[in-house]
Amino acid sequence: MKKKELIDAIASGSKLTKADAGRLINQTNDFYNTVMAQYSFTDATTLKIIKKIITAKADGSKLTKADAG
Repeated sequence: MKKKELIDAIASGSKLTKADAGRLINQTNDFYNTVMAQYSFTDATTLKIIKKIITAKADGSKLTKADAG
């Protein structure tokens, strides 16, 4: 899937604009890369941790998981 397709899919499935969806992808990607580098995690480990963080943020607020990410 290309980045543009991913942005379209996120925007259409949430209350986000395409611009916000693009920023979300960039922020998530930057965070993912930083965590991997800082703690020497594998891709799978880092992805599991990020999913837990997003779920925790969404559970403690009125945001959807897409908004919390």
